[in-house]
Amino acid sequence: MARIAYPSDLTDAQWRLIVKRIPPAKPGGRHRSVDMREVVNGVLYLVRTGCSWRQLPHDFPPWGTVHYYYRRFRLDGTWQKIHDALRDKVRVSVGRRKSPSAVELYDLRWQIELFFKELKSTLGMHQYRFTRFEQVAHWVELALVAFLYLEWYRLRQLRQRDLCDKEKRRRQCQRAHGLCIAVQQEAEREDLRFLVEALETPSKRQRLVRKLAAVVQREYRAAG
Repeated sequence: MARIAYPSDLTDAQWRLIVKRIPPAKPGGRHRSVDMREVVNGVLYLVRTGCSWRQLPHDFPPWGTVHYYYRRFRLDGTWQKIHDALRDKVRVSVGRRKSPSAVELYDLRWQIELFFKELKSTLGMHQYRFTRFEQVAHWVELALVAFLYLEWYRLRQLRQRDLCDKEKRRRQCQRAHGLCIAVQQEAEREDLRFLVEALETPSKRQRLVRKLAAVVQREYRAAG
């Protein structure tokens, strides 16, 4: 029986993009019976939700099986090959060469370093110098995830069909800190738009009041 799909599951089109890069079963060994698409879906679920391996839902293959293929593909370079193939496809779709040039790689490194410095300043840590990486490893991971999200946001903006050439060039050259501000402003506009719509009628206002009351922790709610 087919299971209920999770938001992190691959679509049919996404699976077709990577299925040819999944290594076949080792020759001479036992026939592979596990569904490799479900293995990849299990890895994506774990990455998306942040759960531990042992907490992987039971409708995926056993967590040990998923972990085995995750580790095997990491060691043999399969994940890197999939990443490179998808990166090339994205670059071609926006009119760039498949592989980044040395200038582009240097520019990317410069942007990441600059983003780290600006993020340190925003968090009030610009006066500190980190001498032990272990102490800030999680902070660096968070900064990298934020940087990757900003690049995804940049790509989404560049794919807008009504974007003029001048605006497209501006967004291609925009620094990561500028993208942060753009994302923040977009979120604020969405919040204001939601509030305007929620306050249009008395019934909507009452619904908004109930929603706000529901998110207040029980110990902080007014008695009665």
